[in-house]
Amino acid sequence: MRNITVRASLLALLVVFATMILLGGVVGIGALKITNGNAQNLRDMARQTILVNDAYKDTTRTRSAMVRAYSALKERNDTATRDSALQSAQRSLDLSVRETQAFEKSDAFDGMDAALKQQLLDSATQLATTLNRAADALRNGDTATYAALNDRDITASGAAYSANVEKFQKLANQLSEDALASGNQRYQWIVGTVMFGIAIAVGLIVLAYIALQRTVTTPLAQAADVLDRIASNDLTVRVPEASKSEIGQLFAAMHRMQSGLTRTVSGVRESCEAIHTAAREIAAGNLDLSSRTEEQSASLEETAASMEQLTSTVKQNAEHAREANRLATNAADLAQQGGDVVERAVHTMAEISSSSSKIADIIGMIDSIAFQTNILALNAAVERRVRASRGAGFAVVAGE
Repeated sequence: MRNITVRASLLALLVVFATMILLGGVVGIGALKITNGNAQNLRDMARQTILVNDAYKDTTRTRSAMVRAYSALKERNDTATRDSALQSAQRSLDLSVRETQAFEKSDAFDGMDAALKQQLLDSATQLATTLNRAADALRNGDTATYAALNDRDITASGAAYSANVEKFQKLANQLSEDALASGNQRYQWIVGTVMFGIAIAVGLIVLAYIALQRTVTTPLAQAADVLDRIASNDLTVRVPEASKSEIGQLFAAMHRMQSGLTRTVSGVRESCEAIHTAAREIAAGNLDLSSRTEEQSASLEETAASMEQLTSTVKQNAEHAREANRLATNAADLAQQGGDVVERAVHTMAEISSSSSKIADIIGMIDSIAFQTNILALNAAVERRVRASRGAGFAVVAGE
């Protein structure tokens, strides 16, 4: 059952239902054909029965009209009434003959007794011949001949004709009853067959529903559940075992998809772990760089403070030197009186003047170094605040 494809299942189901419909159509057409044949047979039998009954009625009217003609002629010698009655009798007799001829030309219906039909035709012909002879006798005014024919031949042939008509009617009634009974039996058989077919169809529908439930609906529900769990990031869900059907192919494709997603997620996870490790290393490096930057900043601040103190000391020395130069100049003025003392003083002052120039140059250089050191300390303080994103700035400034 698991390896049967959905296409094969649906095709088998369609074939079964098509076969049932075909059988039902064949049975229905056969039943309709039989019913139609019976209806045509009953119609032919009814038409012939009507012809026979009408012919018999017309012969009865003919005999009644002849009796009127005989009475008018016998009792009153009324030829006018006789002639009128004979005309009526002739019309009825001619109509009876035509109806008998139509009955003779009619096709035999199922169950018709050919011998009875021939007897009926013979008796009708015999009665018509006798009635024509009686009509001729009345036209000739021969009431005695008519009376003799009526008492002997007309009565006998009429009785034979009436007996055959009665037999035919009984046969027609019996055939009608048989046809009705056969129709009822056929109806019951058709109803039973239809009910049996309906029961089989219902059973097949139930079986088809169960089969589709097992082969299509339930596997599709399982596939939807698996896809929902995969969509919920559960890649460990078990995919049902694949079969050779379309649903099995779907499960196989889902299993391949699950394997591919598992490999992809594993690769992404490994990449994330590598990125996380690198980020931790970068963060540790940033912390180390920040610590070193803070240390360098503190050292630069101390150096700047020392340079400021040195600059202050040098400035004081320069002031002292200028003061000494002033005092030396004053002393030179006072020492002009002594030769050796003046020469030594001049020589000493020259040296002091030379030293003062050098000291002034040193002071200028120290001022320049102090200014650059202040700038470097300021840059270090700024870089300390933004060391996380621009840690290389201090290295550049320090290099300069």
